[in-house]
Amino acid sequence: MVMEAVDAQYVLLCDGALRKVDKPKKKKRKHVSRTGGVAQLVIDKLSDGVRVTNPDLRKCLDAFEDKR
Repeated sequence: MVMEAVDAQYVLLCDGALRKVDKPKKKKRKHVSRTGGVAQLVIDKLSDGVRVTNPDLRKCLDAFEDKR
């Protein structure tokens, strides 16, 4: 899941399991593909100023995988 856009070339990725929220992986945008999915729980928490946790990410990603 993309957590933040660093600049025009890089984004920060987390999955809540191997890549925790505290230590995201920096990747070039050209190596990341879009899935079209939106994690509404994460968006709501970020807009409310609440910290997103690793279980939140895993929950959203599990729900996304179930839909596929």
